[in-house]
Amino acid sequence: MTLAGGAGLAGTQFAVSPTATAGTSDILVVGLNSDIPPLDPHRTLGWTTMLVTLTMGEHLIGQDLTTTAKGTPPILPVLAERYELADDGLTYTYHLRPNVKFHDGTPFNADAVDFNIRRQWDKSFEFFYKDAANISFWPYQFLADIQKVDDLTVKLVLSQPWGDFLRMNMQSFGQQFMLSPTYVRKVGNAAVGDAPVLTGPFKFVERIPGERIVVERNPDYWGTAPKLAKIMFRTMPDDAARKAALLAGEIDIAQYPIAWDSKAELQAKDMAVTTCDGPFLTYLSFNMKDPILGQSKEVRQAINMAIDREGMVKGLFGDWATPANSMLPASSPSYDPDFKGYTYDPDGARVLLKHAGHGSGFSTQILIPEVSDSVAQWIQRNLRDVGIDLVINKLDYNTYSGKWSAGLIEDGMTTTEWGMTSDYWLDLITRSTRQPPNGSNVGWYTNTKVDALLIQAQSENNFETRRAKYRQVGALLHDDAGYAPLYYFRQPVAVAPYVKGFIRPDEDWFQFWTVYLQK
Repeated sequence: MTLAGGAGLAGTQFAVSPTATAGTSDILVVGLNSDIPPLDPHRTLGWTTMLVTLTMGEHLIGQDLTTTAKGTPPILPVLAERYELADDGLTYTYHLRPNVKFHDGTPFNADAVDFNIRRQWDKSFEFFYKDAANISFWPYQFLADIQKVDDLTVKLVLSQPWGDFLRMNMQSFGQQFMLSPTYVRKVGNAAVGDAPVLTGPFKFVERIPGERIVVERNPDYWGTAPKLAKIMFRTMPDDAARKAALLAGEIDIAQYPIAWDSKAELQAKDMAVTTCDGPFLTYLSFNMKDPILGQSKEVRQAINMAIDREGMVKGLFGDWATPANSMLPASSPSYDPDFKGYTYDPDGARVLLKHAGHGSGFSTQILIPEVSDSVAQWIQRNLRDVGIDLVINKLDYNTYSGKWSAGLIEDGMTTTEWGMTSDYWLDLITRSTRQPPNGSNVGWYTNTKVDALLIQAQSENNFETRRAKYRQVGALLHDDAGYAPLYYFRQPVAVAPYVKGFIRPDEDWFQFWTVYLQK
């Protein structure tokens, strides 16, 4: 299997409009929905963080974020001109792009690839960074060896076939961008996040925590240079303030969330509100140690049937969300739009509850972060209608995150907003071996049939075979009601009318190298 380079990032598919010339401003201001943690890509995570680091960093093999085609963005060569997968499904040979330099002027080559991976994977390596490995161990969990063939060729040898290896190296959960080894050696691992040195079309200028991050055009970029001279990312967690700043001309792009009832006001000012069908899934995890929820599939099925997903989406999000039919995110490779999920059936839910011995109802709780209040209240009303008293336990985000990552220790359920354009995400949240502290199966879900299928899918390099197995996992999760998928959020982003070349792929982030301003 070979992926050839073609034009790649330097080709015409990434060229910006030639009309962006005289009278064009070249500084873009983006309003973000949250603050950004330190910018060391290997020890960070999150979609908003990825939006920023993607301006500066590059993968060996990445995604085409300039496509408007629906579905999982196709992969394409970036720092590697091409790759080859051996017939045994174990060895990936990367042929690196020549004449690429890091932002500090040092060369990108096979030694740099070796350094970056060993920093996260090899405990014996001088610059192994435990904080990075704690985040980025997923992509390299089956890595057995790194072999430098020559300055522009490197081989990664896996201990077993892993069909999602490339996709998992493109996610925001430990971001596999190439850092300058010279810079890391100079400042030390801990300081990298203050001012990262990478290879991308923009390079770091400054970061003021809680206020802004600034990047500027890289004059020595190996590919097509971006039109923008600078991008300023402003931290603006208040949704209303972010919208007001856009309308006042203080920012040029406002990141989601944006209230549905703001759409008409924004469009009246000629603002474009763009959406995507990315992998953003909101779902409920049930605590399988709960004496009611964990012991009764019928109760979990009844909760799934009691939730009016269509009404929730229409009432809270309008066109900016769609009801979720499964635990496969909308733009994951194995998503099946024709799969029949749970439909709203309160009468059927009452029958199931009665059959399970809870005809008189029961009380339970839902653990949520502050931002999920409206969704939790909707579910609370739906469950009350079938006799379930749902208590909302709302926590500040840091406290919620700590409880979530440690696994549910209290009865009830919790909400999560997550998803990846890699089917392996299902493994991270549903496989029994991924229960905390070894992963993100926070509700302690266990199903031996699901485990077996996930193991089979994991080691399958043939996409069609792998997709069939992941879809079987989705069907089992549906039947077992181990989770309650709620909705796919379409991530509305508001864009000023003078922002040109802005493209929304079906992903949780987007790129800026095709963007220019024409005021």
